Amino acid sequence: MGTHPICNYWRRSGKYDGACSWSDITGQPVFQALPLYEEFYRPLGTHHQLMVAIEARSSHLIYFALNRNRTPFTEQHRQLLATLQPHVSQALRHLREQHHMRSTLASFQTLIDTLSQGILCLTPHNRIRWASKRARNFLQSYWRCSSGTTCLPDALLGWLLKNLATEGTARPIRKPLILLRQNSRLTVRLLIEKTERYLFFEEVVAQPAIEQFKQTGLTDREAEVLNWIAQGKCTDDTAAILNVSPQTVKKHLERIYSALGVANRTEAALKAHDILRQSRTP
Repeated sequence: MGTHPICNYWRRSGKYDGACSWSDITGQPVFQALPLYEEFYRPLGTHHQLMVAIEARSSHLIYFALNRNRTPFTEQHRQLLATLQPHVSQALRHLREQHHMRSTLASFQTLIDTLSQGILCLTPHNRIRWASKRARNFLQSYWRCSSGTTCLPDALLGWLLKNLATEGTARPIRKPLILLRQNSRLTVRLLIEKTERYLFFEEVVAQPAIEQFKQTGLTDREAEVLNWIAQGKCTDDTAAILNVSPQTVKKHLERIYSALGVANRTEAALKAHDILRQSRTP
């Protein structure tokens, strides 16, 4: 193809609008004298050719050739092929864009599935438009929903409608939905972005450390606070994780200090690590 005169002309000039034949560039006798013709087109019985070029991407052309062995192409054929060219080019661009979008969406899908949160997108009628694998798992484990359902469970739908009822008011309040189990807690939050509605699911599973801390006389919530303090979380971070106010965390800390016989957060964290080490000692 490096010796094809039409392809060479299009590459050099950068102009490839319309359809071209051999005679437009070199003339029929000159083209038929080329090794390309002798080795390729003559064995095929090709005596007439009409070509168009489509830009696949920058500096990359795709050539389409119509070949005939007897009757030459007419001017009507040339015009028809030239008319089709921009439509084929546009279709190719759309295919590239679609492929790129599908690739991007697949990457986002993979990323979302690796997150600790579950994400669910709702339709304007509050049905499930799309849900990540983790969100589907939460719907199954906490509400016993079927894997392919498009309906929200009644309790979740009721909470959603209550939150949506505050939209448009002076101070919309979107309180999270919290479901408690013996060893886990699921928090559901609502996000509204223009016309889109999303639900975010986040599960916190009680760690074995919490059971060890409760043996010192702490309540479940105090043990949770101590667990996060031992992991280096500040008061504000702990409050956000547990969905309480920082002042509530401070009150829990006062009770923890008293129960453990320590004076501050640092000593409480050290004491917590001592408790865990002792529990692992045979």
